[in-house]
Amino acid sequence: MQITRYLKSLRVRIVLAFTTLACVSAMGYSAFAWFIYDVTDDRLFNWYALEITKHAVKTQQIPANTVNSVSFVGNEQHLLKYLQQHYQIALADELSTAKQTLAQLSNLSHITEYPEGYKVIDIEGSSQEPALQVVAVPWQNQTLYSIYDVSGFAQASDPSSLNADKFVLIILIPLAILVTLLAILLSLFLTRSVLKPLTQLAAQVENVQPEHLPRQFTGSFFPDEVGTLAQTLSTLLTRIDDYVESEKRFTREVSHELRTPTTSLTMALDLLQNTELDANQRKLIGRMQRANTEMTQLINTFLQLAKNTATGHTHEAINEAINVAAQTDLVIDKLSYLFSYKPIKIMNNVPAHITCHTNQALFEIVLSNLLRNAFQYTHQGHVCIECNNKALTISDTGFGIPQNELSNINQAFYSLQPDGVGLGMSIVQRITWQLGWQLTVASQSGEGTQVTLVFN
Repeated sequence: MQITRYLKSLRVRIVLAFTTLACVSAMGYSAFAWFIYDVTDDRLFNWYALEITKHAVKTQQIPANTVNSVSFVGNEQHLLKYLQQHYQIALADELSTAKQTLAQLSNLSHITEYPEGYKVIDIEGSSQEPALQVVAVPWQNQTLYSIYDVSGFAQASDPSSLNADKFVLIILIPLAILVTLLAILLSLFLTRSVLKPLTQLAAQVENVQPEHLPRQFTGSFFPDEVGTLAQTLSTLLTRIDDYVESEKRFTREVSHELRTPTTSLTMALDLLQNTELDANQRKLIGRMQRANTEMTQLINTFLQLAKNTATGHTHEAINEAINVAAQTDLVIDKLSYLFSYKPIKIMNNVPAHITCHTNQALFEIVLSNLLRNAFQYTHQGHVCIECNNKALTISDTGFGIPQNELSNINQAFYSLQPDGVGLGMSIVQRITWQLGWQLTVASQSGEGTQVTLVFN
């Protein structure tokens, strides 16, 4: 995984781009240099041969024969006959010597014409025929032919050859490899230098703590693309921090202000409960008290959530030991109004010795919301609570949750009942996330629901 991530990194892509560019450039340069060398080599030899011939014309002295060259005066038929006899150069057509021309040479490469009637005739060699270069110049109403045997320049086995082709390749190939290696080293150095501000910015973003969002990233960033990105991220984090702080402040202030009217309402209902009332009036007051109790509990929930971090796990009162069985009995008694009139059986099967070390207020909120849902959506059968040292399970025989609705139950304001608020499971999800717990819900429509809370 790390290797794949590295190979897909921007650094590797830049190195590959530099290396590819250098490799292509080196190969192009080598091919161009080889072409220039080949053309220059031919031109240089032609110039050398022409200069010798021009000197002969100027001095009216035929050049002396050497090991690789011979000169004589004649016409095309004399030249063709000489080539056949001394170099075994074949003709393309079987014609009489008198009718033969240079165009009928089987290995004729090309004829280059120069001013003043000068010609350079190139004859390619084969396995049995030598490579020749013939210089022809006008000479006293005839033609002076200088024949040069250039076979030694192309044959690597010839001891007298300078082996120029291999020499050039020995120079060009290492040069191309050297340019490529230098490009790799240079690209590694440049990418480290170019990506250093981006790497620093990425490290700072990675180390950002959600509860302490920075107003400005440290370090100096040039006013380039990286600097613009750093400034944009700083602005974004500032706006996020302001928004989160505003939401916290709003939650704290609203929750705090709502406690005063709920306290006054509780006192008024207690006083009203002590007066002479008939059965219907007491029933209505009981419903008002239960609604006021739930509202007070919801306010306390928001206050508790506002105290803790909005994006991380809380460690407040983490060592507080809670007896799960006793806490479950307390919550069942508090919510008894939800099932007292229903034919359902409540089974608290939590062993008496099971304890949970966590924040008691948050644990009570989670347990209350989960049991409230079980009591509300179960009209007959049973609700069973079980627990061990690792997990708490609540199962019921209610009408269940359709499979296509399971993914929506943790969303705020989503409820399966038309008159439901839809905040219970959203609050539970948020608290379990803060505590580092895992919450799973398994349900089938018409077959009940099972909720499992795995402790950290």
